Amino acid sequence: MVSPAPEHGARGAGAARSGSPAALAASGGEQRMESTERGPETAMNEQGTARAGERSPRRHRLVPLVLALAAAAIAGGGCASGRATLRIEAAAQTNDGRPLYMVLRAVDGAEFVTETYEDIAARVFAAPPDPSIIRADVVYPGMVRAIAFDPPERKPIGVYFLFTEPGDRWKTMLQQPLPSTVEIRLGPNTIIGTSP
Repeated sequence: MVSPAPEHGARGAGAARSGSPAALAASGGEQRMESTERGPETAMNEQGTARAGERSPRRHRLVPLVLALAAAAIAGGGCASGRATLRIEAAAQTNDGRPLYMVLRAVDGAEFVTETYEDIAARVFAAPPDPSIIRADVVYPGMVRAIAFDPPERKPIGVYFLFTEPGDRWKTMLQQPLPSTVEIRLGPNTIIGTSP
């Protein structure tokens, strides 16, 4: 009978319970283990027989994959989890101190350029809801608001602010891939800055 190594005595004892001496002899002295009893120091050969003291080859195959995914997330600078956050900083005098709607919408470039304030207002309050609207939220003057959302995979995102009396820059477009956080600063009736 194969005796377990001293540092793996508990696992070896569990493995000894799972087979008979006849099964041990038939397998050439190697012991079959249940998957729940297998630890990081155990590997399986082609027949499913455990060999104590060796690492699982599956774990070695995952290491390059995990490293590649981490490198892609860092290099791309995009939101690796698929979620993005829009951080909106509204001045105290934004929209004359009154709340306003902010709308996120999946849109192509040509449509974004031509759509009007009235077009967006109609889409936000449409029944049934417009499927291109990702999210609509209320922004309060004098506050900072962080809004998390799931962006579409490829389409740019239009960000619209429905000011009571909109200025020239009441909307902006975010190109894909999005960074994990986008900051937008609002003035009295217009967008005064975006980053990055």
